[in-house]
Amino acid sequence: KPPSVDPITENSVNGKKKEASITNLVNSLET
Repeated sequence: KPPSVDPITENSVNGKKKEASITNLVNSLET
């Protein structure tokens, strides 16, 4: 097996990054 990250984990990490950017955007709009 190649030592690459499995796609599910990668997608979950990307999803969390997207969630974080959305949260940051909302926070910046609220202030």
